Amino acid sequence: HWPHAWLLFTGVIAGMVAGVLGVSGGPVLAPLFVLGLGMPQQLAQGSSLDARLPAIAAGLVEDHREGLVCWALLPWLVVGDLAGVAAGTTLALALPEVVLRRFFAGLLVLLALHEWAGRPFHPHFDHRRAHSSYP
Repeated sequence: HWPHAWLLFTGVIAGMVAGVLGVSGGPVLAPLFVLGLGMPQQLAQGSSLDARLPAIAAGLVEDHREGLVCWALLPWLVVGDLAGVAAGTTLALALPEVVLRRFFAGLLVLLALHEWAGRPFHPHFDHRRAHSSYP
């Protein structure tokens, strides 16, 4: 019996994060599930994965249409992703909730620091020419 208004709000925020940042909304879904719905961390993380499927599909279609998908990366990423998900899910279920929350928060902080420090900006790079031919 989750509050529909909170779920709608959470979906809008996650969709905006996915569209603007390209991170599928997951980094905001799990915390919003925990904070707003009182979900345990493991349930929040699992629910965030299935909640992202429609947005991922819609975003992929739009990005492909704009020439922003490098399909050559897909086979290797799928193999690595499947192995990583199997190991990660096993680890997430074995860890106490407080450890999992702290690990998740630490990862977000590290990613934030990386983005804050910045990587080189290349204004000359035309993303529309790079699409699927990107090495």
